[in-house]
Amino acid sequence: MKPKLSFVLSGILLSIVLAGCSDVVVNPVRAADNKAVLLEIQAVAKGLGLESGNIRKSCAMPFGCSANDFYESTAYIVDSSLTDKIICSRFVELADSVGYTSSWRDDHWPEEGPDGKVENLVEGCEESLGINDGVGNTSQSAGVVFVGTKATENSKVNFWVQVQSVVQPDGAPEGERGYYFSISTFE
Repeated sequence: MKPKLSFVLSGILLSIVLAGCSDVVVNPVRAADNKAVLLEIQAVAKGLGLESGNIRKSCAMPFGCSANDFYESTAYIVDSSLTDKIICSRFVELADSVGYTSSWRDDHWPEEGPDGKVENLVEGCEESLGINDGVGNTSQSAGVVFVGTKATENSKVNFWVQVQSVVQPDGAPEGERGYYFSISTFE
């Protein structure tokens, strides 16, 4: 086989393999529950003015998805009328609305734990989002996270919601500041 043809064929095969594993689930009923919970949280978030992005399978592997039942969404929110205070108020309102069970901030280890909560989540969120280092993707602030569990008819679904600020992510117009907002279900 000629080298050029084998390269093309291997590229096509890799694409088929990666596309084929993108929707691999372990248990279709559980996967449907995970997706339904993510959609429910997205609907509440949207009602509060937090855009959530498109839903996709959670992928733990860099070159495709392992078989799992989990889903995620990530959005980059840009609106010059938004401030850290507004984003954090909406984030905490979402946490309260979906019945979060714990929360923490990156780089604040004492807050972490199975039942730990940031004492004042709005203030803690504002503090964390307010610190960026430079510009570009590496300027992301510390993440602010809440987690919880939703019971469905068939199972319990754990969820994770996180927000971070970023200054002029790679490719963005000069001076742009926005927020990464992600939701995921997990084991």
